[in-house]
Amino acid sequence: MKIAIKNGISLLKAEDDYENKVLKSDYLKSKLVYREILKNENSICEKDFFKIKLDYNLFKIDKDSVYYGRIGYVLRVILDAYIVLLGGLPLHAAAICHKKMTYFLIGNTHSGKSVISNYLKNYYKNIDLIGDDHLVIFNNTLFGNDKSRIRRKDGSEYYKENFLGEKKLGKYCICLVDINDSSRFEKIEKNIAINLNFRNTLKYLCENKEIFLENIEMKNILKIYFIRYKHFFYNSIKIIKITNKIMEK
Repeated sequence: MKIAIKNGISLLKAEDDYENKVLKSDYLKSKLVYREILKNENSICEKDFFKIKLDYNLFKIDKDSVYYGRIGYVLRVILDAYIVLLGGLPLHAAAICHKKMTYFLIGNTHSGKSVISNYLKNYYKNIDLIGDDHLVIFNNTLFGNDKSRIRRKDGSEYYKENFLGEKKLGKYCICLVDINDSSRFEKIEKNIAINLNFRNTLKYLCENKEIFLENIEMKNILKIYFIRYKHFFYNSIKIIKITNKIMEK
């Protein structure tokens, strides 16, 4: 697979039929901010791409199938690392825009980011859901994953399209989400919020212990990220905690 990163957007180009299938999958579109470069598309010079080779035997769960989630994880670690080096801020979060305000929903896996962001999109007018899992801020512009993966109560899943495009980032509020928490809605001090949610927001780079990138020291990336991340929190209008109380009605 060939990869280029331009202005914060990851550009991915398949080199075989299986990679083409992965790039077109709803799953990858729900986990990664990217644009697929078609085989005959010449908008990006070949010299701007770098190449990774995926050994599909490492991803197999049986003789006939390859696990998309594992490939998505590998790509997420690689792309987030390069985005940080290029000056961007990748986030494991959801974002909705209403008028000129952006609301970032930050929380761990299964904390309710997708549930709440899609709930607000469905029941209130003039709301754009930018992404619900992978966000990238680059040069004050916000990008998000193209599709949301929604889990039903019975364990089944379905996909919905998000806002397809980019948004200039102006004023924003950070919402710490946990619908498993029964405590009340409240305002949180910024320094407390930063220490509580750093690993949740970065997630993939923090949890990675097996993917090594040549000439890139992951510890240095995390240091750069944390400085940028603190600025992101301190520049927010306010930070609030959202629990399952918001869903009671």
